[in-house]
Amino acid sequence: MMEARLGPPVEFVVDWMRSGNGWAFVQVSPQRPGGGRIDLSRTTYAMQAEYMDGVSTFALLRYQYDRWNLIDYAVGPTDVFWQGDPLYAQLPPGLVPY
Repeated sequence: MMEARLGPPVEFVVDWMRSGNGWAFVQVSPQRPGGGRIDLSRTTYAMQAEYMDGVSTFALLRYQYDRWNLIDYAVGPTDVFWQGDPLYAQLPPGLVPY
């Protein structure tokens, strides 16, 4: 998913992660292999880059069918996008950071 938006190759540094009851919420920093910076002006986010908080990415995953599945994600959010969202209201308490 991220390579389609940012261009390949992409690797992630896990900044923060919590899991419980088959759910996981993570904050990751996408980068090029070896720590190279991703230039948003060369991605599908080029027109939105000035309104984003870099490439910091949050993702909600659910463990189903013997694997982790991506349920929702946000790249470069400038607020706590999950607050007030009914999807996030069904998560175990303490899974999201705020």
